[in-house]
Amino acid sequence: MAIERNSAARGVKQGEDAEQFRDGVIRPGIVPDRVSAPVAAYFRIPPIWIDQSPPFSPTQARPLAWGHAVVLRRVMRCGIEVRVQRDGLFAFDFTDFPPASYTLVPGFVHPESPHLIPEEHSAAEEQAEAIAVYRAQIMNAHQACFTTAEALVRGRGAAMGYPVNAWNTFKSLDLELVPEYRDDTEDPRAVARNVYNNSYQVIGDRDLARRLVELDVIEASLDLLDQILAAPPGTVPMVEGAYMAASRAAEKRFGESIVLGWTVCEQLVSIAWRRLLDSEKGEGAENRTPRKRIEKPIGRDHSASVMTEALELNGVISAEVHGWLETGRKARNAWAHAMKVPAQAEALACLLAARSLFRELLAIDLRLQSGGRGSVPQWPIWMLPDRRG
Repeated sequence: MAIERNSAARGVKQGEDAEQFRDGVIRPGIVPDRVSAPVAAYFRIPPIWIDQSPPFSPTQARPLAWGHAVVLRRVMRCGIEVRVQRDGLFAFDFTDFPPASYTLVPGFVHPESPHLIPEEHSAAEEQAEAIAVYRAQIMNAHQACFTTAEALVRGRGAAMGYPVNAWNTFKSLDLELVPEYRDDTEDPRAVARNVYNNSYQVIGDRDLARRLVELDVIEASLDLLDQILAAPPGTVPMVEGAYMAASRAAEKRFGESIVLGWTVCEQLVSIAWRRLLDSEKGEGAENRTPRKRIEKPIGRDHSASVMTEALELNGVISAEVHGWLETGRKARNAWAHAMKVPAQAEALACLLAARSLFRELLAIDLRLQSGGRGSVPQWPIWMLPDRRG
């Protein structure tokens, strides 16, 4: 028999003492109000030092507090407050950034008998989960900004940071708190932070190598992130998609790279296509191009292939970009329909097309590193003894 919703199991206060949901006192039959953490942070891997390398000898345990020192703090134009530690931990307070701010999860009274969770409570929890995913997208977009800033400010290419997920970011109610060190068998990122920062205080003959990154690079990365967050809706997922495509290419996973990269390219092509149609609207355009006629070219009748042809013919994109898009589209189709693994050059062409379209359409210049640690012959190989004799 279906469980009936009990009138007492509700998420909206209707005459009850509202204070009982938020005074912190544990009461039977009461699920208190909750709030999602407004702060999320990520520790960059591969690890880096920011602004200064350790002045300590490798044979002495490095004080953890030295790496926790705040080397940069700023409030971005979008309202996000950022706190950057010397050890490469980036903390973002989203309180004053409405699209990713905290969520209030309303409490409720529940009976002893079986009951359903109130819709208001479940909806708020789902909203908090969706916001956590969006925050992770923003942090991955920052990693794309980070590698771009290194290229533009310091003229160097280096391995990109590894992508983060919503569940393995550090969460806090206070921007000032340093995330606790913990071992988690389901979160290798937390264990890696323990090892890289030497929370175990192990003394050895050498320290793990970490690159030094200058403060002007970090400043530039946050400036670019501000620009991305001010761009039209959907820009953050596109930037993250391009970053993830480059990350998969660095891992030699060219099939996954081409799917992600081509998806971003399709979105950017659609933006260019709409702009082309808008540019055709001039004096008397309503008579020449009525509404129903306009709806046809922006519907499903025109594939990405047709759009790119028209964009190139109208001079919106160059012949070079058109060639990259065609290469990416065909490689994506071959992977999607026949699981034919794309060549590295095909994945790179897709990324080059995306980079060019980002620059031309949104004035966002991304410099993503798609190179990895090399092919198999460059990895360590142990040869078995020749036993044919």
